[in-house]
Amino acid sequence: MALPDIVELCLLRRTRAFGDRALVDFVDPARVGPTALQQLESDAGRALTTSSDWVWRECTRLVALTAYRFATKPELSADTARLQDEWMSRLGLQVESIYIAAAA
Repeated sequence: MALPDIVELCLLRRTRAFGDRALVDFVDPARVGPTALQQLESDAGRALTTSSDWVWRECTRLVALTAYRFATKPELSADTARLQDEWMSRLGLQVESIYIAAAA
């Protein structure tokens, strides 16, 4: 099975891209596992797709959630892509407003 190798390459291997650190140094795998992502959806409810606060606080987990959805529910890929686009746009607007406020 290739999963252990994928985990090693994607999560555990230190890379220059992360300042010679591994992705797990930034993201707790337990918070982005299937059970945790399902709990995130349950806890947030409808607000998950409408709340800028959820997007801001849980942006990394939302990316993980969309990847999980693409992998496990391919029949919903169009909806998943639309939601991811909305989340990323909302996050981008929030980041942009921070830069504008900082420049003022």
